[in-house]
Amino acid sequence: MRKQFSALALALMVAPALAEDCHYPDTDQGTAPAWVCGHIERDDVYFTAMVERSRLPSISLQSRLAGREAMAAVTALLMEDARTSLMAELPEGTELRLPDADDIERLARFEGIRILEKSKSPRRSLFVLAGVEQENVERLKQQARVELLQENRVELQATIGQSEFDALLSTARTSKEK
Repeated sequence: MRKQFSALALALMVAPALAEDCHYPDTDQGTAPAWVCGHIERDDVYFTAMVERSRLPSISLQSRLAGREAMAAVTALLMEDARTSLMAELPEGTELRLPDADDIERLARFEGIRILEKSKSPRRSLFVLAGVEQENVERLKQQARVELLQENRVELQATIGQSEFDALLSTARTSKEK
């Protein structure tokens, strides 16, 4: 019991220090939110990515570009997760190309990635945090799996055969629809 209390007390003392020591990467002025330094305090968010967008003449353009870049970064994380999981099901030596996460049409299919936070530094750089809330995780993981299978369709059909490829794709689509 005493060890648990000591660990909790230490965590409570260190947490504010972490937030106070967080500064924007583009300047030493001001204190940044903890998430800018990678300390995300939400337990219901997964596949998070933080993006910095330098100052632009138009604030709305800066915000749109930063949001799109953050969502693309989250999509790339989902694709990498799908590749890791799919590699375990494929013959050794199989290589999978990752689809372009910046493709605007592909991004549109990943409905459920959210902009969670935004913050402007004293130098007017915009920092955006995006991620996937818990209720969307499985559906978006399956979407990433479908995208990955479609991107590598020809190579996979040659490696594992049409019927096994169709089974993988069918499983991914069925899981996504649930």
